[in-house]
Amino acid sequence: MKKILVVYNYFSTNNGSYSNRYYEFSKVWIEKGYEVEFITSPYFKSDIESIKFFEVQYIEGIKLNVINLPDGGNKPLYKRLINSFGFVLIASIMTLLKKYDLLICSSGPFTLGIPNLINILFKKNGIKIFEVRDIWPQSGIEFGLIKNKIIIQISRFYEKLQYKFSDYVVTLSVGQEEYLKKNHPAFSNKIHTISQISNTELFKIKVDEKLRKKYYTKYGKILIYIGGLGTIHNVSYWIKLCNEINTIYKEKFSMIIIGDGPDRKKLEKLKESLRLKNLFFFGQITKSKIPFWLNLSYANLFSTTDMPIQQTCAPNKVFDSFSAGIPLIQTTNGWIKNYLKKTNCGISIDINDVKKSSVLVSQFLNDDKKRNIQSKNSFLNSKKYEKNLIAQKYLKLIDNENS
Repeated sequence: MKKILVVYNYFSTNNGSYSNRYYEFSKVWIEKGYEVEFITSPYFKSDIESIKFFEVQYIEGIKLNVINLPDGGNKPLYKRLINSFGFVLIASIMTLLKKYDLLICSSGPFTLGIPNLINILFKKNGIKIFEVRDIWPQSGIEFGLIKNKIIIQISRFYEKLQYKFSDYVVTLSVGQEEYLKKNHPAFSNKIHTISQISNTELFKIKVDEKLRKKYYTKYGKILIYIGGLGTIHNVSYWIKLCNEINTIYKEKFSMIIIGDGPDRKKLEKLKESLRLKNLFFFGQITKSKIPFWLNLSYANLFSTTDMPIQQTCAPNKVFDSFSAGIPLIQTTNGWIKNYLKKTNCGISIDINDVKKSSVLVSQFLNDDKKRNIQSKNSFLNSKKYEKNLIAQKYLKLIDNENS
C-alpha cells in the first residue's frame, strides 16, 4: 500500500472552524487505497485537541501525529515562533524516520519547508512536494514583518532552495502559480496549482421555507462574511460599507460577520460608534454549520488588503460560494476578479472607495434577477473544483513519477 505523509499545522475536520481541505482529500486518498498520515498540531480554529505533548489519534482511518505546540493568531508572536520552530524540529526528525511514497510539506508557516529540505538532503526515496499556501517571504516583506536586509536575503535564498530541490511546487491558486512562474521562471515546469475545493456534498443542506421566511423577516437580505478578523482580512471595510449602504438602500438588509480574531473587539467598537443596528457579530462557528448560513444569504463577502501579494491569495470562501451556489462580492484585483468577470458569478468592488462600492452593492441588492443568474453560475463552477477531482491531482503526480 502506498503512503502519503503530510506535514501541516492546521488539520481540521468539519467539526472545526478552519479549512477542511486536507480532511476531505484524505478520505478520497484512503478510498483509492492509500495510507494517509499527518504530522500536525492543535489550532484554535480546528477541532484537534491534545492534553499530552505528543499523541497519536485516528479519525476515519487518517493517522494524526499531534505535537502539542499550537500556532494561532491569538498567541503572542514570540510564543508562536517558539512553537513553530519546535514543531518543525520534531516534524523533521519524524519524517526522516517514516516511510512514504509522497511527502507534502504545506506552508505557511514558512518554516514548514524545513522538513522538506531535510528529507530532500537525507532521504532519497519518495516524492517531495512543497505546498505554497502563502507566498513568503514576499508577504512578510509587504506587511513590514521582515525589514532587515540580511534576513530578507536569507529568506529569499531559503525560498529558492524549496523551489529548486522539491520534486513539485504546489500553489493553491492560479494567481500564486503565475506569480511564482514570473519571479522564478527556472522552476516553471515543476509549479502546479492544486486549488481549494468545492464540497457540494457538505453544502447539500436545504433550508425549510418557513425557516427561511423567519430569517428574512428578521434580517432581510443577508450579506455574510465568514472568516478571520485580523489586519489581513480588512473587515473594517465591510462595516464602513454597511454604514454607507444604509444611507442609500431603502429595503431591509443585514450584514452578518461570522468568525474571530485579534481585531474583533476593535471591530465591534467601530460598529457601536457607527450605531449599526443591521450588522451582527456571531463569533466562530464550525465548518459543518457554514452551509446553513450561506444558504440563507444573498451574497458571500471576501476582503483582504490591497497589497500586491494579496491579489494572488486562495481563500476557501470563494469555493464555498461555489458550493452553496451564491454570488461572491470581493475586493481583490487579481485572478479572483478576472474569474468572476469571466464566469459572472459575483462582483468586484474597490477596497479604497467605500462610497462608490456602496452604490454598486446597493444596485446588486436591488437586482434579484442578476443575483439569481450569478447564483446559478456560481454553482455550475463548483463542478470544476469538486473535492474528488482536486484530491486526485496529487495522485497523478505520483503516477507521473512512477511512469
